[in-house]
Amino acid sequence: MNKEYIIRVTKSICPVCLEHLEAFVLVNNGQVFLSKECPKHGKFKICLSKTAQLYEDLEKFYFAVMGIEQKQADCEIWTTYRCNMDCPICILGTKESKERQMIELTVAHIEQFIKTNKYSLYTLSGAEATCNKNTIEIIKILKKHRKNVVLNTNGIKLADGGYVRLLKTAGLDRVAVQFDGFKRQAGERFRGVDVLDTKLKALENLKNMQIKTTLIATIAKHINEDDVSKLIDFALKNDFISGVGFTSISFGGGARDWNLNNYLMPDEIIDLVEKKTGGKIAKRNVYLFQKFIFAFKSFFSQRCCLYNQAYLLVRNGDKFSSISEFLNFELANFWLNKYQKLYGKSKIASAGCLAMASICLILKKKSILVINNLILSGFSYLLKTAHYLSESRFVFLSFSTTCDPYKIDYSIVRNCQLEIMRGDRMSGKIENAGREGLYCIELEKQHLKEKKEDLVA
Repeated sequence: MNKEYIIRVTKSICPVCLEHLEAFVLVNNGQVFLSKECPKHGKFKICLSKTAQLYEDLEKFYFAVMGIEQKQADCEIWTTYRCNMDCPICILGTKESKERQMIELTVAHIEQFIKTNKYSLYTLSGAEATCNKNTIEIIKILKKHRKNVVLNTNGIKLADGGYVRLLKTAGLDRVAVQFDGFKRQAGERFRGVDVLDTKLKALENLKNMQIKTTLIATIAKHINEDDVSKLIDFALKNDFISGVGFTSISFGGGARDWNLNNYLMPDEIIDLVEKKTGGKIAKRNVYLFQKFIFAFKSFFSQRCCLYNQAYLLVRNGDKFSSISEFLNFELANFWLNKYQKLYGKSKIASAGCLAMASICLILKKKSILVINNLILSGFSYLLKTAHYLSESRFVFLSFSTTCDPYKIDYSIVRNCQLEIMRGDRMSGKIENAGREGLYCIELEKQHLKEKKEDLVA
């Protein structure tokens, strides 16, 4: 029976005029959609999930424990808006876009910033962080102040072995490198040019220097969705790779006019992974694991996005075992549901439920094989210490996206876990540019304003 019903009412925007609209998260024919209607431009609907029952359970849990705005746990600094590529899907648009006019950050900027900000983990990012000539020295000064440092990069500069050696010497903890799989077509579509050989050289250099690495793969329908299992296999065969982050395209910036047939939400990428691994990575287990992440994040008052989900694989040579083989998710889920009901009502009672869920989680014989690594890595992740950045027993999978005018949900974005710090043109200091999701929407509004001004001119 094709039954349609509303799960939640929220706020979004029209993808054309960007005016604010009422939106509905609804179930139709076993699928979940974000639906909205603009008086001027009509109806818009995107698929959030093809497994309504699982998604609805996770969403209800999320809003029960993340219903209030939580705190930012770490810091992402955009050190430059310059880039050595011109990706057609970049959220900033083309190289000539006015959005990229900001000051280059120096060591002095960073030193001043960390005096008044007590984050323990810093991610250096931007258009392309390696285009900032001060990057090596910035890493050194952060390490001098006992900070943990991750570098977000497209990987082009890392094809230079000498530069990678400098990163290692500076004390860099981890690299998150853009790597969209093994199809040259993907590079041409996403990056405007085939960069596979350059990226493979960069990964070889990272391996030689034994710098822990996360692969960040953009996945789109009809382009490279078949590579999801190949990326996991590649990570398993290379122990310097500690994770694979699957992300879907944001239909903003350079991709604002892309064909919606390529649209893919993180939930559907999980479906792909489940299919390509023959069910070994089961979607239900990913969701149960994610409930634990939401629970612990809420208990520690840390932001977490519903559009960002994660899972763990346990290395077994160049093969893997799913973390569900070691943990009793089903038994723990009973206490997670009690935590959901008590969160916000009683700190002591909800803490007790979370403790019981954690105990039930390890009531499985094989849990003894992973429990020490899991506890150390789990608390390190929550406290943002260095241990989880160097963990090699697990491969961390993530499934995420960046907000755009189609998928923006203002009830979710208030707990966006990425908050952008950048060099402000007016003050000459590092300033907070806001949550990434909201920042991306502001860029779209700026683009629309400039487009209207050009038409008038």
